[in-house]
Amino acid sequence: MACVPYFTLSVMFVFTFILITNRREHFHVAHSVVMAFLGVIGPLMAVATTFCLLFLLGYPFNSIALVMPFLIIGVGSDDVFIIIHAMRKTDKSKGLEEQIVETFSGNDGGGWSLYHGNIRHQYFILTFFVAALVYEERRVTKDIEKPDIRIPVEVEKKQSVCAQSSIRSVFPADPNGIVAKYCRVIKYWQTRFGLLIILIIYWTASLYGCMQMEVKMDTTNLVMKDSQLQHVAFLYEKYLWSEGQLVMVFVNSPPDLSEERNQHAMFQLVDRFERLPYSMGRNSTSFWLRSYLYQSALYHSKDGFYTLLDQWLKDPENGGARWNDMVRLERNATNAVIGVEKSLIYRFMFATACAMGADASWNTRAYLQHQWRTLANQYSNFNVTVFQAYSFYVDQLDSIGGNTLSTVIVAAITMDLACFLMIPSASSIISSSVAMLSINIGVFGLLSLWNVNLDPITMCTTLMSIGFSVDFTVTTFTEIPYLGQQMKDWLMP
Repeated sequence: MACVPYFTLSVMFVFTFILITNRREHFHVAHSVVMAFLGVIGPLMAVATTFCLLFLLGYPFNSIALVMPFLIIGVGSDDVFIIIHAMRKTDKSKGLEEQIVETFSGNDGGGWSLYHGNIRHQYFILTFFVAALVYEERRVTKDIEKPDIRIPVEVEKKQSVCAQSSIRSVFPADPNGIVAKYCRVIKYWQTRFGLLIILIIYWTASLYGCMQMEVKMDTTNLVMKDSQLQHVAFLYEKYLWSEGQLVMVFVNSPPDLSEERNQHAMFQLVDRFERLPYSMGRNSTSFWLRSYLYQSALYHSKDGFYTLLDQWLKDPENGGARWNDMVRLERNATNAVIGVEKSLIYRFMFATACAMGADASWNTRAYLQHQWRTLANQYSNFNVTVFQAYSFYVDQLDSIGGNTLSTVIVAAITMDLACFLMIPSASSIISSSVAMLSINIGVFGLLSLWNVNLDPITMCTTLMSIGFSVDFTVTTFTEIPYLGQQMKDWLMP
């Protein structure tokens, strides 16, 4: 619940941003307010539907899920700009139904908004937002009279060069507006040279940051700053991890331990675990076979190895009843040991401890787990496996780098393919691909320079933010081939 005020503030910022940027002098303020409201209500409905469906299906809630509403509200509002922009460029002499069709089928970006984003958000775009847009257009245009604008013949010829399927609104763009002035500024060679220098510095810093970025998990980033779990996580990492922890080693296909050579092989396995870095040695190891061989001589029995082992495990006073959880014998339905001619141990385990001291960290844990698993793989004939309470977190650290890189590459290839299919301009395709690559490098590189490590939350947020930025890039380059004469007019001094 602590995220609710921040999310409310984010919604207010998005609403204000849409209200200001969507404002036009020839539209009433009420129209801008309605469009801003529609821009935020769609993503909110998508977020509410998503969480309700997840809860209904029984999926547990976790802290990473708190990031999604903030990202969806940003991505969802982007579609509103695209659709409104495409709607304003339709032929106002046509009926409202034909304008809606032209909005979502033309090359002005409205149709592009249906090919990306959350499926539930696309559903609300096609149902709620389009329906609300129709009613709002009817309300606005009902009381507005089209101005009697006499278009000179020369301007009319220039307009015919533009996209034939999309005629500008009856309210033409201001040739001295912000966009027109911006286009004139960027045509100067001084501006282009300065932007080139900035781009080179940006790429250099981003590449350096990507090479320095570290995959690291910080427990304090997984919970709220004011949560009491922060103190618990601090105690675990500062004291408990440094003092010692157990690792469980399972031998799932043990040999016949009644033979001495196989006993020595198991003692060698345990000894190698005790000699690994940060290990606390023999005194920290719990291994039932050592106790059994030491105490079996006290029984003065002529029974075989496994029969005596069964007796020893059932002796609660002088025997090894406390080891029953660490060794499993083959037994029948009456709980009797099955035969004595073969290895009757189904599987067994032992535990040993390690202490990381001043080096206690997630990276050290990952290093230790790699050492344990490497050693276990050397005894594959015994099917040795390792378990540690935080193994699944360490496995995430191992997969974050590869998953992030593969996701970025697949996303880039997918977007390049989409650009190839939807943008009829080779220069625009190449430029958009370079822009997407620049965005990917910049996001990770600058975050690294900002001392932000790559962890599960960072991976989710950066991948979605990259998709958000790529969306703007593709939308912009989709529009460029159809600007035609209008862009030339803006660049005129």
